[in-house]
This record gives sequence, C-alpha cells and structure tokens, in this order.
Amino acid sequence: MTRFLGLFLPLAALSLFTAAGRPAQNAAAADTSKEARIAYLKKNAIPVRSIDIADGNLSDLEPLRKAIGDRRIVMLGEATHGDGATFAAKTRLIRFLHERMGFDVLAFESGLYDMRRAWWALRAGENPVQAVSLGIDEIWSASRQTQPLWSYIADQLKTSHPLELSGFDMQFTGNASPAYLLMDLGEYLAGAGLPPDAAGAAARVMNALELMLKDPSFIVNGSAFKNVKPEDQAAVLIAAHDLAEALGLLHPSDEAGLFERDFWIQFLKSGAEYLEQSWHINIASLEKTAMDWASSHRDRQMGENFLWLAKRAYPGRKIIVWAATSHIIRHRDFIMNAYDPMILLGDWIHRAMGPEVYALGFTAYQGRSGAVGIPGTTEWAPAAPNSLEDLLFSAGFDYAFLDFRNPAAGGAWLREPLYSRSFGAQPRLTDWTRIMDGMFF
Repeated sequence: MTRFLGLFLPLAALSLFTAAGRPAQNAAAADTSKEARIAYLKKNAIPVRSIDIADGNLSDLEPLRKAIGDRRIVMLGEATHGDGATFAAKTRLIRFLHERMGFDVLAFESGLYDMRRAWWALRAGENPVQAVSLGIDEIWSASRQTQPLWSYIADQLKTSHPLELSGFDMQFTGNASPAYLLMDLGEYLAGAGLPPDAAGAAARVMNALELMLKDPSFIVNGSAFKNVKPEDQAAVLIAAHDLAEALGLLHPSDEAGLFERDFWIQFLKSGAEYLEQSWHINIASLEKTAMDWASSHRDRQMGENFLWLAKRAYPGRKIIVWAATSHIIRHRDFIMNAYDPMILLGDWIHRAMGPEVYALGFTAYQGRSGAVGIPGTTEWAPAAPNSLEDLLFSAGFDYAFLDFRNPAAGGAWLREPLYSRSFGAQPRLTDWTRIMDGMFF
C-alpha cells in the first residue's frame, strides 16, 4: 500500500469476527473429508482464550513458544489494514513475545527515518499516541484497537526490558519526515566532515527531498514533483549514490559515530528508491504495469532496510515485524491464479535469514473491516465452504493458532491446495505451508 502524509484522526479500525450459524454441509463424499479435517483441527489447533492485551494470563499462548522455537524474527501479518480484531490479537501476541520470549524490537511497515523519530519521542516522554504518529500511518496509529499497544510500549520504557520501536519502509509514513527530516539530515551532513567535492551531491539530494516534502500530491499526476525532468531525476539518484559513497569513506572514532554514519547511508539508499518510485507512478491511475513495478520495487527496498536493521542496528536481538500478510509471505508465485510472480519482503528476509524467521498470517470466518482515514467499510461474507476459515469455524473455535511448520499425524492435508482469504477479500488457493509458517484465526 502506498500512503499519503495525513492528518491524525481518532477513529478505529473495525473487526473481522466469527459469528453464529454453521455452514451447510455438502455432498457425502466431501463431508467425509471435511469431517476428518475438522477432527484434526479440534485435536491439534491451539485454542486462544483472548485477544485483549489487558488479559495478562498469557498461558493460552504458551504453545507458540514451541512452534516459534529459537527463531529471532517473528512476522505478524494482517489480511487488510482495517481489521481491528487482528490489531488486537497482534497486540496481545506482542505482549507475549516481549514478556515471555525475550523479543525487544517491534519493527513496523513504516518509514525507516520516521520510526526513528517516533522512538526518540517516546523515550523523551511525549504522549504515546502523538509520538507514534510521527512514524506510523494513521491506519495503525489512530486505530482504537492499537491504543493499548502504544500505552504498553510507553509503560515498558520504565522497566529494564523496553520494547524498542523501529521501521523498515522506504516510504515517508508519518508526521516526522515533513517536520524534521530536512533539519536532521542537513545538520548531520554539515557536521560529518564531508570533502568539498561532495557538497554538490548533498545539495542536489536535499533539494529533491525538499521538493517532495513540500508537495502534498507528489505521488499523483499534476504535482510539481512530477515535473522534474528525466535527466534531473537521474542526476538526483546519482547524487544520492555519490553522497552515500562519500559518507562511507568517513571513519568516525567511536561506535556511536559509525552507527550514525551507517544509518544515513542506509537512509540515502532507501530514500533514493522512494524518489525514483514516486517519479514513475501515478497512484491516482493505479495502472497495473506501473503499480506492479512499484510494489516489487518497494518490497525489495523494505527487504534491504529490514536486513540492515537485523544485521547492523539490532544484531542478535529478537525482532517482531508488523506488516501486511501480502508483504510477509514468501513464494507469491505459488499462489494459484492470483498474481504475477513478484519477490516480496518475506522472500528477501527468508532468503537471507530463513532458519531464523517465523511468519504468521491472520484470518477470520466473517466480519467487517474499515481503515482509519478511508471512507466506508467492507463486509466479509461467511468464508467459502471447505476453506481454511470454514474448517476452523466448523471446528468451533473463536480464536485459534495453527502451526504449519510441523503438522501432527493426520495433518498431511494442510500441505494440499486449500482456499484462504488471509490477505484480502478474495480467497486464494495454494499450499499455505509453503507461503507462511502458521495461521491465527
């Protein structure tokens, strides 16, 4: 999803939810297969008591410990950016992962720079909601179901085991970029000790960022940002490359200085990719070829940013990822009759850190969704017969966790093509054990 810099609105995401009324059975042959699957789920899916973070008895989530094992990256997806029930469930899972399994970084599908500023604001004691809005788009920061998470993170700052916020998106997703980016980057470059021949590159990059940040419609046609000539666009991208290279030749005397240098090098690489994407697409038209390119472009850079976080910013630390399921899955090309092949964030992370990663999808039987700042809601009809959602609902679960990595005896059917709508309203058919590691219903 490409976002716009927006206003903070105290609205709420809505919930996908289970509802009364069991789906009708089909033909007898199908019933036999379905009943066997339902029996497997009743025996092997893990019932979850609550999705309320205030429920501090986390014993119902203990089976996740065995499923996750010693992996240090847990990626939490969501079918849409407007599913309040999933937001609530993820929030309680985050509490479990933090308090019981030692995870201490929460990385959002939000701006690399913006989230840095949000974390600074939280550490400085600013109002938690206002602080996170510096980095996190209102679809999450202003949702009613995420408010307990912001309070929890603020409270954990008073302990010896805080939960640090971070971000890996190349996009500018919060209020921090327009308010502080030019100042922070300008001050750093002014004091970095760059050689004189890097001044031109620095000026060109700063000018391009200023043009973007001052143009509220930079990603739609007709904006001043789009009027930058192709040759000037190329010159900006070259300048960003040259400036990052010049910073790489500097050798600060301490680790803090080295880290600051490395952060801005990564930001320049990421920011250049965002500038390029914004010049080449018109979000208002949603032209498929351009949008497919933009999606691949963004996921690759998010992957590079995340790997930088995992290897440079937080080496050895345990990281929770909050993102859309459509980003965290791997092998998108395995989904039947769904998408053109695309390499996603989940692929990039899995290729580099596969044994260290657990990707968890979220889904529901029926409900209603609606994102903050986006008019209207979407009704989700009861799930299709024999889909994963229908089977879990028929097994009688309100909330449940299903591990795909190590199916129990009788669970071979989980590795057969199965319908699920775990990342969007339209059911998709695939072997979900090849796409993610588990599902939260």
